[in-house]
Amino acid sequence: GILFDCGEGTLASLHRRFGVSASRVVSSLELVWISHMHADHHLGLLRILEMRGSLGAKRGCAHAEARDGAGPRRAVPPLLVVGPRALGTWLR
Repeated sequence: GILFDCGEGTLASLHRRFGVSASRVVSSLELVWISHMHADHHLGLLRILEMRGSLGAKRGCAHAEARDGAGPRRAVPPLLVVGPRALGTWLR
């Protein structure tokens, strides 16, 4: 899946929309596009990355697995994050 911009409440919105399946949605993301460095467009990215990490996603590993508590482990695709240069600095 693709996520365009990722404001502070993005993860909460995914939980409201998808319920217990939100972890499946987050683990199936393949691309997050951050258009610019305003807080309402990028502050939620850390929570998304944190959740993917807790689900078993390994940085740069196409064969990482995740478990959402509702079934067997499944592959977590690598996540490509695209954004302005300042985003890379902010993430470091």
